[in-house]
Amino acid sequence: MYRAATYVTCVLAAASVFLLAGYRYEDATWLLGPEPIFIATTFSFLFLGLLILTRRWLTSGGFLKNTFTIALASALTGGTLLAAVVVMQVPFSGLAVIDETLLMFTLVLLNQKTVPPNASLAINTCAFLFTIYPSIVNGSVTDLFHYHRIPPDESINYILTSRHDVRVVDQAVFQPPSKVLGGGFARIDDRRILLASGDGRMVVLTSDEEGVDVLGTELRFPLAYSAYSAAVERPTPFFRVTGVLLDDAGSDPRRLYIAHHAWNEEDSCLTLNLSEAEWNPDQVHAELVSLEWISRYHTEHCIPASGLGNRSGGRLAFLDRTRILMTIGDHATKEVLDLDRDYAWEYGTIVLLRTDDWTARPFTTGHRNPQGLLVDGERVWSTEHGPQGGDELNLLVEGADYGWPRSTYGTEYGQRRWPLIEGDDPHGAGTKPVFAWVPSIAISNLIRIRGDTFPAWTGDLMLGSLPGLGNGNSIFRVKLDGLRVVMVERIYTKRSVRDLIEATDGKLILWDGSETIQIVEPATHVFSPCSGCHALRWRSHGIGPDLMGIVGERVAHHDDYQYSDALRSLGGRWTRTRLDSFLRDPRLFAPGTTMDFPGIADAAQRAAIIEYLDDLDGD
Repeated sequence: MYRAATYVTCVLAAASVFLLAGYRYEDATWLLGPEPIFIATTFSFLFLGLLILTRRWLTSGGFLKNTFTIALASALTGGTLLAAVVVMQVPFSGLAVIDETLLMFTLVLLNQKTVPPNASLAINTCAFLFTIYPSIVNGSVTDLFHYHRIPPDESINYILTSRHDVRVVDQAVFQPPSKVLGGGFARIDDRRILLASGDGRMVVLTSDEEGVDVLGTELRFPLAYSAYSAAVERPTPFFRVTGVLLDDAGSDPRRLYIAHHAWNEEDSCLTLNLSEAEWNPDQVHAELVSLEWISRYHTEHCIPASGLGNRSGGRLAFLDRTRILMTIGDHATKEVLDLDRDYAWEYGTIVLLRTDDWTARPFTTGHRNPQGLLVDGERVWSTEHGPQGGDELNLLVEGADYGWPRSTYGTEYGQRRWPLIEGDDPHGAGTKPVFAWVPSIAISNLIRIRGDTFPAWTGDLMLGSLPGLGNGNSIFRVKLDGLRVVMVERIYTKRSVRDLIEATDGKLILWDGSETIQIVEPATHVFSPCSGCHALRWRSHGIGPDLMGIVGERVAHHDDYQYSDALRSLGGRWTRTRLDSFLRDPRLFAPGTTMDFPGIADAAQRAAIIEYLDDLDGD
């Protein structure tokens, strides 16, 4: 029994010496690099050797003499390893070597025959538990060779733009999601925003410093999608509500306008309509039964439903208190390409509707799919989809023709040119756009930033984009110098942006057209000092490596970045404690690191940076 207890105490003590190398880095020694594992293993064998020698040869002599002898032997062995680390520039902390030496000396001294076996066992057990603590906390004991990183919260996205750090939060609004893609925002007042989905459901949003609340309502526009889908062999999700508008007369009830497709059962064709109802936003549920919709406008020509595509337009804006602008896409009808047609063809136009007598006339012509509309004081802006390339930002002038289908900066799909262009100027016919995107970004609606929540963006246009061919799912900041575009910045939000609005508190709210809104708000700026060297986009390295998901990830985990030998040899994972040690003094934490950074003395600042990085990973 005595011999077995002796063996157990020796194993526990040797294991403690081995584990101490990882304790300094708050990780398991076996997950560190080869140099730390080699040094830890060497110290374990040195401990066992010293223990055997001293227990055999120091059987007599006073306590002071034995202590001096063990201390001298420990200092010689530990000093030799420390010298080797320094001379050979092994990327291992000198302080860790000193810690190993002190622990080795202490455990050798307390495992002599003069110490009672029970005391030795208790001491070695405590040392083992102390040194293995980081491995227990980090889960390394139960998962020795692989660490399963906690999946990031996909609903939160941090973006570093050129001028602002922003936080984008996804929030589901409609369940189940709308299978009909469309809809948009209308401002109710300085607190509330109305959101309509493509299938006609409506909710009220309120925004404050705690986030965006969704008031579920029973309000719904009676879109005739079921009649359309039942009559068409291959129905599409583009028979829809395309836009929503609410008057700001300040009296109740208010006039609510919906742009939408309508199905003509008798002729089996469809039109794009504008319907109106009186609605009191303060009595959402009570108004449901009495909400009566009146058709105020519809396109004169009823077009075949087969092959209905996404070129519908249908955005609404007040030109003034008695006039509404409504965009009408060409709906990909064959007539739009017939340049010899001798009748008024409203598809591919923006119409001006008078609300006093509901007369309509063309405001501008020559549009393909005008998805965005903004009345900005005396100026009227519009965005529209080109074909393969050539998405446009247009400044609208009443009576002007914008060229489609005779001219475009885009091309026919799969070809190098647009077949109807004559001459060398691809946009020689009609009014040229202020700016065009090639390749396409699948442009949608636009707003002008009015508030100062994002001060560097104030006064800029902000445009949304649909998925497109890989260049969309973003908002685009457009800076103007007069009427000239001087800069365009893409801000990748990961989701389709069919409509967008600026809340009174300055947040941007984006609508994906199906089920989800995204709230764009300022993020903490604690990472800004680091952003000069480090990116937060996967594998987008700057001077330093990308730090997205760094908390909990392996040290030097990017195989496409050239880390220093000092970091590559550390091994283990970036825990919060290790990051704090590294930020405090990189050269002390990883001797030999090439990071030219003195460290951050302020513990609160280090903690804020680590919290920011950890939030990126969803913890």
